[in-house]
Amino acid sequence: IEQFSKKLGRGLSVLDLCCGRGGDIIKWKRQNINHYVGVDLSRALVEEAYTGIKVVADERGGQTFKAIWIVNDAGDPQNLMDSIFKLDSKLRDIEERIVFDIVQT
Repeated sequence: IEQFSKKLGRGLSVLDLCCGRGGDIIKWKRQNINHYVGVDLSRALVEEAYTGIKVVADERGGQTFKAIWIVNDAGDPQNLMDSIFKLDSKLRDIEERIVFDIVQT
């Protein structure tokens, strides 16, 4: 992942389908990604993940990376894409157009 990022000359963007509690947050922090979108069907798990990223940021000194959390069914591609596009105003805060370099399931 680090070599891929260096080759692109920028931090990577990750789409994490079925992110659950955000157990990979520390892994992504170590990879110095720029953007993260986590998707899970469970609102409770997404809320835990959101809380978890704040804890990681506090423990590791500052903001980890820009993150957006979506409660949605990752198994329904059309519904998922509709949800991502509906977040247009939030995505503009991250970047005008976000391209996912890594998709994790």
